[in-house]
Amino acid sequence: LKILIVEDESLVAFEIASALKRENYTITARVSNAEDAFTSIKEDMPDLVIMDINIDGELNGIKAAEDIIYEHRLPVIFLTAYTDNATIDEAIASAPAAYLIKPFKRQELYAAVSLALSKRIKTSSTPVQLSDECTYIANFSELQKGSTTLSLTKKEKQLLDLLLEYKNELIPFTTIENELWPDKAIEVTTRRTLIHRLRGKIGENSIETKKDQGCILKL
Repeated sequence: LKILIVEDESLVAFEIASALKRENYTITARVSNAEDAFTSIKEDMPDLVIMDINIDGELNGIKAAEDIIYEHRLPVIFLTAYTDNATIDEAIASAPAAYLIKPFKRQELYAAVSLALSKRIKTSSTPVQLSDECTYIANFSELQKGSTTLSLTKKEKQLLDLLLEYKNELIPFTTIENELWPDKAIEVTTRRTLIHRLRGKIGENSIETKKDQGCILKL
């Protein structure tokens, strides 16, 4: 299993890499900023990203992690020396796989990595046929309908990925809300509007809704 380390403190990055190599993990790279992290992912796709929240560059670790989770569906472990509520709340809102407060022990690191890898979301660049006329390309957040390419919003992609994970099964509305909006309560109309928009893009008959229960992606 391959791990990317994004940490601008070189000694900390070295210690993490050394600890993980002892457990037979492969380190794809040690980088200090978001731009280098994005480049590294394109060159050598990891199974997991360990991300310091306070990194060099224009994007902090939280914003970088949001892009990585959205674009590549990779689990991310946050590292931080900050324990204030605002930082923690912002980090949790991006749905990390685990969270480590510096300084941490190796056993805590190993436990976080094991937990994060157990939550891996498997995606493929192989197109998924949603209907006779609609194909989903997960890694590019796109739908192909005939000769037309439709882009999905972040929430539309999250909903479609969730529906695909449990295709042909009823997913309760409460599960959808908890997965897509883990940090806040939403109005019912927000969820309904999202399902309606996605249904309009992939096909009116593709998503079946059961009143007051949930919905099903029918494949």
